[in-house]
Amino acid sequence: TAKGLFTEENQMQLLGLCQMADNIGQVDKKRGRCDKPEHCLVRGTEGQCEMEDQGWHHAAAFDTHSVQSGVSTMMSPEHGFPTGATVTVEKIIPVPGLSGSLQATGVTDTTFTVPVAGQADGAGTVIQGTVTIEEATINVTGYSVANGVATVTAAGHGVQAGAIRTATFNGVSQLRRYVDTVTRIDEDTFSIPTPGAADGTNQGSGEATGFIYFKVTTNVLCETGRYCFMEQAQEYAQSILGKSLPMPEQELLGMLKSPGFGNWMKCREAMFVSIGREFEVELGQDYTGILWKDQDEPEVAMAWISFNGTFSEPLSREEGETLYEDWESVRKDLAPAQAVQVASPYTFLTLQQELISAAMTGIIGSLIIAFVILLLTTCNWRIALLGLLNISCITLCFLGLIPIIGWEIGTNQSIFLIAVVGLSVDYTVHLLHAYNHAGMDKNRQERMQHGLDEMGLSVTSGAITTIGAASFLQACYFTFFQLFGLFIVFVVLFAILMAVTFLAPLAMLIGPEGTQGDIAFLQRYMHGKKSSAKGADVAAEP
Repeated sequence: TAKGLFTEENQMQLLGLCQMADNIGQVDKKRGRCDKPEHCLVRGTEGQCEMEDQGWHHAAAFDTHSVQSGVSTMMSPEHGFPTGATVTVEKIIPVPGLSGSLQATGVTDTTFTVPVAGQADGAGTVIQGTVTIEEATINVTGYSVANGVATVTAAGHGVQAGAIRTATFNGVSQLRRYVDTVTRIDEDTFSIPTPGAADGTNQGSGEATGFIYFKVTTNVLCETGRYCFMEQAQEYAQSILGKSLPMPEQELLGMLKSPGFGNWMKCREAMFVSIGREFEVELGQDYTGILWKDQDEPEVAMAWISFNGTFSEPLSREEGETLYEDWESVRKDLAPAQAVQVASPYTFLTLQQELISAAMTGIIGSLIIAFVILLLTTCNWRIALLGLLNISCITLCFLGLIPIIGWEIGTNQSIFLIAVVGLSVDYTVHLLHAYNHAGMDKNRQERMQHGLDEMGLSVTSGAITTIGAASFLQACYFTFFQLFGLFIVFVVLFAILMAVTFLAPLAMLIGPEGTQGDIAFLQRYMHGKKSSAKGADVAAEP
């Protein structure tokens, strides 16, 4: 994208990128993703493709033409013929009107001859016209001139040899055919030798037909490996204009925008259809091209070229990142600086990255909120830290389980990761709350024993019922509910096991005793709020 994309240096870089089949093929070889050697390359078995000329029968109409010294110059907008192409020109030449007393000679049942001084020699098929002899009007079906004498074919003419008759030729036009090589003058004009044609301008209309040739690979696999409009631009410049890339940027853009190039591309597409390779047309239209900023001005908004790869979908995040990095190295080495690479797997890769980012943000935010709530409710930073540590360990256990059970980060898994802290916090908070209210005169072991006596059975029973309820989600047909059920089972299982087997021993080892970890100003504030609320209740009693 951007201005200056088609500088002469960038033109050669883009052509080189399209033609560096072997180098780009090494990306797939390096990744070991190819079942067959030819699948590792962008074009062909070893990056070498045999080319052949494939002809397409092309026709260009012209409305007028002029003749000078036996050469006709045809005015045919966007005719598409290159210099040197062999064409057949059929042009309609009006016969100058003849009228008056004519002496016929060489009379047969269907023909007669009359002198026509000044008319150029030549033969052709009469496509329209009549001759009126005395009172009778007869269709003219043939007319040729040689040495100032016209031979007229008109069945039933009734003319006798040597007879002088009053005759009038009405709108006789000849169709004359010439076959020779073309000289291209410009996009709208070409010339061809037409010996015997009379000099003059506005000499009539007609049609030029001939073959134009396109470079086509003999191996279909070679052709479908890459889609690059720059190769078509190079071929058009060489075969039709007699030029070559690179050329000045504005000249190239003008060529690509020209109706002549557009018609040439249409002929190329028709040729592919004629040889049974319609897919080349469809894929070429989708996978390479130019988007113009303005329909009238040759100003590029963006352009794209494409290559076939050997990756399969869907890709894991690791495979997607490797694929991106491999092709990114190719882009930096071979493509212009303005180029970017895109591929269908990158869409999901980007989604995965955003989902992971959102999940991590959700987990960190939830852990911070859980710590703050524990701090406010217990007024003890050591207990809050123990809770934060235990909840973090539960979250890490679940994260470690994801690759073990074959999950990949998708939309569902991202939702689960955001919710994992919420499911993990219950049993941890219950046990720590009971620990905190066990009494200041007890040591760590006694306080934890109190907490387990008070809440151990309750939290275990809650975990069992939650796991049991979530297990029934496995009978659902919707994948989300099945995954959600597994998520609940695993998180609750980790939460209860970590609370009983990790948090409890940890609190017995490093939990606060007495007033350790207490936050005095929070206690005063929280206790003051409780005392105020209790006093209000007492005052409200009758």
